[in-house]
Amino acid sequence: MNILFVSHKYPPAVGGMEKQSFELIEGMKKHATVHSIVIQKESQISFIFKVRKQIITYLQKHPEIEILHINDGLLACILGPAIRHLKIIKLATIHGLEASYPGAAYTKYIFSRLKVYDKLICVSQHTKDLCVLKGLAPSQLVVIHNGVAIENQMAARIDQVNLPFILPEDKTIIVSVGRLVKRKGFYWFASEVMPELGNDFYYIIIGNYFKESIGRRLFNLFAPSGLVHKYNLLLGYPSDNVVLQTRKFDNVILAGRLSNEHMLAVLERADLFVVPNIPVKGDAEGFGLVALEGTMAQKTVLAAHLEGLKDVIMDGVNGYSIPAMDKFAWVEKIRHLSRNKSALRTFGEKAQTYSIQNFSWDKMCFEYFQTFASLISQNIEKKTLDDTMVEVS
Repeated sequence: MNILFVSHKYPPAVGGMEKQSFELIEGMKKHATVHSIVIQKESQISFIFKVRKQIITYLQKHPEIEILHINDGLLACILGPAIRHLKIIKLATIHGLEASYPGAAYTKYIFSRLKVYDKLICVSQHTKDLCVLKGLAPSQLVVIHNGVAIENQMAARIDQVNLPFILPEDKTIIVSVGRLVKRKGFYWFASEVMPELGNDFYYIIIGNYFKESIGRRLFNLFAPSGLVHKYNLLLGYPSDNVVLQTRKFDNVILAGRLSNEHMLAVLERADLFVVPNIPVKGDAEGFGLVALEGTMAQKTVLAAHLEGLKDVIMDGVNGYSIPAMDKFAWVEKIRHLSRNKSALRTFGEKAQTYSIQNFSWDKMCFEYFQTFASLISQNIEKKTLDDTMVEVS
């Protein structure tokens, strides 16, 4: 089996999609002959402009390649018209935003280009459902979950590092990690849940925050709200950044971006790891990677029961699933769990074991391989049938 992978999200750039792309390409080398065209030092725009010609040229030099895989739905949409004529099996991975992005024009003229692909791999059932709602056939779609890194990192103790803030020993520490985008629900949790919990609980938000530029403030004030929303979605703009800094909280700490040592120290001290996502029109959690990372840190994870998070957290097994935006359900569960700290540690260890067994990169790569092999088999059968029909006629 010969596969050509194409990706404009790849290391040394850092991010979930970059990690997934790297692990897929490297992991598939155990199962097939791997070819790749990936972004190097150029900008993403430059890569996108050049990659169509690179694909055509590469395939001409390597006629043995049977499968072309595009590792991002947006890039797949852009390339759709240019590669539809290729006599090769074509696949792409859909991560989330490309399926949730709003707008009738986008759906009709951009997203519909994905119909030229033989199979689309969705990272969660929710992402698949969104694709169906936008007009793709269920038979074109398959769900393969992403993996999570299994890293043997030494935990750092709070008393051994110089944190830029204080974590009281007598408080229950709750942690969230991620970009300060609205769908992550950090502001909602800080403003709705934390006041109900009171000062016996501290909430630490780890994620980069910054002062908004004057130009950005003017854009937010005077541009149409719909345009601002779509622009924020497209760029992944941290829209909760300003409101979190503006409001004063008694028991919430904006930790900002932390070093790896500081991050590990905070996680070691944390009692609960929360992923309090809220529904946002046009945005969605394609795959709840951060919730899995919480389980890998042996933390008891509480996650909102919506979107891609439902594929990741099995209630009572590797975490707890809480109704999104139901602050009283969150408060009740947190208070109940915090009464027994030793039970939290035991549960966190079991959660890590479950996540390792069910969400490894090796498992993901093997499921990709099975999908590729099935398509090759179907293609061979179709060619055989076509040849037979020609002989009969």
